[in-house]
Formats: sequence, C-alpha cells, structure tokens
Amino acid sequence: MNRNSLQRKRYAGFSLVELMVAMVIGLLATLVIQ
Repeated sequence: MNRNSLQRKRYAGFSLVELMVAMVIGLLATLVIQ
C-alpha cells in the first residue's frame, strides 16, 4: 500500500514535467516547420 502511494506521487510529478517538455517540443517543432 505504501509503495503504491509512492508510485502514484512519482507519476504525478513526472506527468507535470512530461507535459512541460511536450509543450516545449511542440513549440520548437512549429518554429522549425515555419
């Protein structure tokens, strides 16, 4: 149970970082295409 909550916390933290990275990659891609 403790391990499960840890994984959930870790996933939530990474999801935020991944979202930011995805946004940056998207902006770079649009700049390169244009």
